[in-house]
Amino acid sequence: MSNQFYYEVGAFPVFLDEESGRWNVQTSTCSLGGCDICEEFETQEDAHSRAAQLAATKHELDRHACEDCYQEYVKDCW
Repeated sequence: MSNQFYYEVGAFPVFLDEESGRWNVQTSTCSLGGCDICEEFETQEDAHSRAAQLAATKHELDRHACEDCYQEYVKDCW
């Protein structure tokens, strides 16, 4: 990913998903698989605004299991 399509606002990475063409704000990291859990936006401005809002309210990157990794984990447990 090109640096021109990635930057951080506070603790929150903002980047362009080149496959979908949508801007993302990473809000969490999966505690099982290490996946980036993101909110998607149509524009860079919207993504930047959301990241700035999260940073201004002192949010931090969360850690929890994403749905895909959790389902895989549960399947392996049975």
